[in-house]
Amino acid sequence: MKIVKRALERFGGGIYLVTGGFHLKGASSVQINGIINDFKKLEVEKVDPSHCTGEMAIEMFRDAWGRDFVHAGLGAILHISNNQ
Repeated sequence: MKIVKRALERFGGGIYLVTGGFHLKGASSVQINGIINDFKKLEVEKVDPSHCTGEMAIEMFRDAWGRDFVHAGLGAILHISNNQ
């Protein structure tokens, strides 16, 4: 969350994608929902949580983002363009 806020402060604009390990294994559903709500307030468009996010958190992010949930996985290559 701190990194997302810092990126907004430094670069402005919106956050298209937050990707990587969110380190939420062992976090409660209340804690995870808090982060999801914070990301939504910051208008994070897409999320791609990796393995160390934890299975429960990954499913919660998948439910919250729907079509904008990205599941890249290890070794995946993400192509991001301005042509959406």
